[in-house]
Amino acid sequence: MATQFVKSERLRKLPPYLFAEIDKKKKAAIAAGRDVINLGVGDPDRPTRRRYQEPPAPRRGPGVPSVRPRPGMPELRRSIAAFCKEAYGLDSTPRPRSWS
Repeated sequence: MATQFVKSERLRKLPPYLFAEIDKKKKAAIAAGRDVINLGVGDPDRPTRRRYQEPPAPRRGPGVPSVRPRPGMPELRRSIAAFCKEAYGLDSTPRPRSWS
């Protein structure tokens, strides 16, 4: 005998899944005879082109800025570390500002 699934109150309060709602509207428009161009989520039917699979080559030369990662504001880093310790028990110390 199968047990019937009952959604929790929290689950019942969640909004409908966006793409399911879009799909319903698309099907209704098609059923009403409207011309629909589907730009929604789908499953590709061809392999991804190789040029999109490879990472882009680094750009170097005149006019191309050289950007280094920045460590961020010390107050913000300390605040994030304190939050992570309180919320998750993660004991972390922000790296010194001179890291690269």
